[in-house]
Amino acid sequence: MKAVKVLAAAAVALLGTSAFAEFKASGYVRSGVESTIVDDDSDADPTSVISTAANGGGKMLGLGADETRFNLDWTEEKAGASLRYTNGDVLSEGATWFNSNKIDYAFAYVNLFDNLLKVSAGKNNGGDAGTEGDAGYDFGGLYGARFTVTPIDGLTVEANISTNNRPTDKHATLDALSAAAKYANDTFSVQAGYAFNGNLYAGFSLYSVENLELYVEANYIDKDIAGFTNKDGEAVASTVLTETVSYTMDTVKFGLVAYQDLTEDNDSMEFYPYVEVKLDNVMEGLSAGVEVAYLTNQNADDDALIGITPEATITVADNAKVQAFYTFGKLDEETTHVIGLGVKYEF
Repeated sequence: MKAVKVLAAAAVALLGTSAFAEFKASGYVRSGVESTIVDDDSDADPTSVISTAANGGGKMLGLGADETRFNLDWTEEKAGASLRYTNGDVLSEGATWFNSNKIDYAFAYVNLFDNLLKVSAGKNNGGDAGTEGDAGYDFGGLYGARFTVTPIDGLTVEANISTNNRPTDKHATLDALSAAAKYANDTFSVQAGYAFNGNLYAGFSLYSVENLELYVEANYIDKDIAGFTNKDGEAVASTVLTETVSYTMDTVKFGLVAYQDLTEDNDSMEFYPYVEVKLDNVMEGLSAGVEVAYLTNQNADDDALIGITPEATITVADNAKVQAFYTFGKLDEETTHVIGLGVKYEF
């Protein structure tokens, strides 16, 4: 790891002394409030809770849960450095901003041989060979070094030497290695990654149909590291499939996100169809949508959670949105009503 530290220090020193270095700060602040009423169809009074928005407005149409994110980027002609901090959860007792794993990545990089090779060191981001759909599988967040090669136009190949693919290993092993590749053109893109600790992902993206977005993703985790057991208490591997598709027609967008977890005795399915309509003729920046959630879980006796969320969003400026939403949820005999308001500001 000494070589990794030397490389990172050299890149940062280069940035600090370059007259052409550029610094950029960006991010967002996202917050909201919602009131939740739960009726379990018993003689007891319904329960009511007011809290910050968990995921108001739906999975695909919602502004998202409470979260603050800062991105810091330094770029120079042949080098750079990036850091991203995300604060989305309440800190546990004794935790601080810097020891709670809230720094998503912090790394430096250099471009060599006329940008043919990029070498990164630190806590790396997801790189350039991850899947492109809603799941976004990659080998980001690992401490170590990454070597990225672009031998021909459209092809990216990455190799990672990491320290925490298997946290119990204190010495370098094959489990610390991973590789990923992506090929993209104007018609389609394919992505794949393999980690020697037992993690494999693959993805396909289609670009050739106008106004259509289509992504298919798969992720496999070996039984030794997946953390799942079957009904007999045996360790089992995890396999998850994700499909993301949307079609835009004038001012209307139709979409669907679907997940299938095929893990033995832990299987589940999630479907999120939605439609969104721009209503600029009513009010500038106004859009309205409806999302339906359908979730099943093998461990929940096959009861299906059904949710319906109508929402309205006003884009106040290019970097600011306000959203009002209502969610009706039904799980067996339990009924849930959620009314909320969310705000997102980007900078």
